[in-house]
Amino acid sequence: MSSNEPLEQLADLLVNDEILCEMYLYSELNCKSLDYSVDSLRSIDTYLSAVHKAPPEEDDLVRVILRVGAYIGEVIRRNTDKELNWLDFDEASQRSSLVSQLGKQASTLAVLWAEPNSITFPLGKVQKFLDVGDGEGTHFFVTTILTKFKTEG
Repeated sequence: MSSNEPLEQLADLLVNDEILCEMYLYSELNCKSLDYSVDSLRSIDTYLSAVHKAPPEEDDLVRVILRVGAYIGEVIRRNTDKELNWLDFDEASQRSSLVSQLGKQASTLAVLWAEPNSITFPLGKVQKFLDVGDGEGTHFFVTTILTKFKTEG
């Protein structure tokens, strides 16, 4: 069973100005640019870079991973013809030994799944960015995934 609607709603929390006051370092997020385009991920990368430099406490960290990860996943879903669905950890771990091995953590609470067994970790990408910094940002991550989907047909 997919969990599309809850993750869509989480992603929309970034776009909703009224909710941003709950978001860690919200003043660093240019929400006017968040239109679910691939280009909007440049703003996400800027925001995550600021969060990386001033790491939040646990509750704020989980909130950043969930909301930003959901937004990144929705950018992927809305910019491809491939049918992708959000799966929560329990469902994903039943379908994928990799998810099961990684265990339940903020970065695996939800994944994007395409049949027969293609899996993408948008929340994990946020966690990695926050852990190691800019490196390969979310814009690069999504561009690579979308290119892969196009070549797969």
